Amino acid sequence: MNITKDMLLKEIEVLQKASALHANYSISQYKTVLETLDNLEEKVKERTKDIEILLSLFDVSDSVLFKWDSLFNVLYVSKGASILFGYTKDEFLNNEINFLDCIHKDDRQMFIDSFNSTKKNFKNHNYRIITKDNKIKWVIDNIMILKEENLYIGYISDISEQKNKDEQLFMQSKMASMGEMIGNIAHQWRQPLSVISTNATGLMFQKDMNILDDDKVYSACEKINENAQYLSQTIDDFKNFIKGDRSKSKFLVKDLFTKLEHLVLPIIKTHNIELHINYDQTLELTSYFNELLQVFINLVNNSKDIINEQEIEHKYIFIDVSSNSENIFFDIYDSGNGIDKEIINKIFEPYFTTKHQSTGTGLGLYMSRNIIVDGCEGNIEVSNKNYMYNNISLCGANFKITIPKNNI
Repeated sequence: MNITKDMLLKEIEVLQKASALHANYSISQYKTVLETLDNLEEKVKERTKDIEILLSLFDVSDSVLFKWDSLFNVLYVSKGASILFGYTKDEFLNNEINFLDCIHKDDRQMFIDSFNSTKKNFKNHNYRIITKDNKIKWVIDNIMILKEENLYIGYISDISEQKNKDEQLFMQSKMASMGEMIGNIAHQWRQPLSVISTNATGLMFQKDMNILDDDKVYSACEKINENAQYLSQTIDDFKNFIKGDRSKSKFLVKDLFTKLEHLVLPIIKTHNIELHINYDQTLELTSYFNELLQVFINLVNNSKDIINEQEIEHKYIFIDVSSNSENIFFDIYDSGNGIDKEIINKIFEPYFTTKHQSTGTGLGLYMSRNIIVDGCEGNIEVSNKNYMYNNISLCGANFKITIPKNNI
């Protein structure tokens, strides 16, 4: 038998008359309690409906809501899984497919290491997945850890289209940097080739004049070999830059700046610009070596161009490096009189450039920001800096970069 509200009210009246325990309570008070219960029931229904609506949003999009345990066995998944992964909800929930099985084999260990090392919410974590029909997609997740229950909730979205666009922009930026490098190599090779040529012709001349001895042969051959090795190292540096190994590794900051100086110093010196880099020789970093190298090449080349355009008398570029237990801080500034306040907030936008179309693509700073923020999970800011150097008052653009030491 179903009990109605009217029946309950009649029962209350009987109990009130029959029991002294209820003598102090009026029927109106019981009605108030019942009305409150009704309101709570309505709120629960409304809240449940809101949650159902929110969950349904995942069922009509290519974003997926997951809930899994510490072994990545799926405990809940929205219908969007079939759109993004190709697997049905039942295939996940029945453990026919584990979440880790969906991650590209080359990204799987990175995902596990990152997940285990942070043990906290981590955002903008990008990796590749393999769909049921063996297609590769790039995704981004936002994971929340429920520590009390040792469970994890993840919101995962498809970013393949944006990733492909970024890859194209990255290559355009890379091609522009390669043009700069070719110019640098031309300057780098002039002196070594001149030394090799001078020593080779000197040997022939001394041979013809009958004044050649073993000491002169060894000395000349040593100089030729040293300069040939230098040329070979330059080719290797340029080849590695073109190849662009986009994988994370542990390296010394010293090695990064050694490569930077090797690639940019010849062209910098040609314009009488001094490059001063201050850093701890033992400082280590786990990140993307080649991509960071491209960032610093972009920033140094931009400073060089600005200084030359404005015909600055005191020509300096500085890179100061500091660190704490978690991060490394790069402070890059020059003597180029700074950036106009009207455009300083636009310089990281794609295709924005103050250079002539023949020399600027507007992609260097845009890609530099993407590399630092999206790739290295760091931060880059720009401002104008006034400072003193050698008792001279200077002003220039100041880029501050923060990168986690262990960007796993």
